[in-house]
Amino acid sequence: MSSNKVLVVAQYGHPKLPGSKHWALLIMNINDKMTPGTAYEITGSTTTYTLKTPEVVTPGKASSFMGMIPVGTIPEIQLKYADTILRNTAVRTGDKTWHCQHWVMDALDNLKRAGLPISTVTHESLLAQFGAMM
Repeated sequence: MSSNKVLVVAQYGHPKLPGSKHWALLIMNINDKMTPGTAYEITGSTTTYTLKTPEVVTPGKASSFMGMIPVGTIPEIQLKYADTILRNTAVRTGDKTWHCQHWVMDALDNLKRAGLPISTVTHESLLAQFGAMM
């Protein structure tokens, strides 16, 4: 029997940039901040952004964790496919208007276009939902 994983956008405060919010995508067994999940995120700055090697994290254990929003599901049989899509989502450098939140939105669009069951969300709607958590 196949099961689905939950895809969430996790938000973290940025320790070196007060007011900035870092976003990552997590694939989790359940939508619970104390449950480990595989994190996909970019790291670096305008000229050095790269995709960080996916790693297992427990979002609720991070002191900078601010919340998470479920945005879809990944059928277990499509985890490798989703991993390939996420690893191949373009990372931009040299563009001061582009950052981690844009990468997350691009990744969600890529997953949705590939036919995975991803909710239709906008950057603005996610910002509003995270703002309501404060």
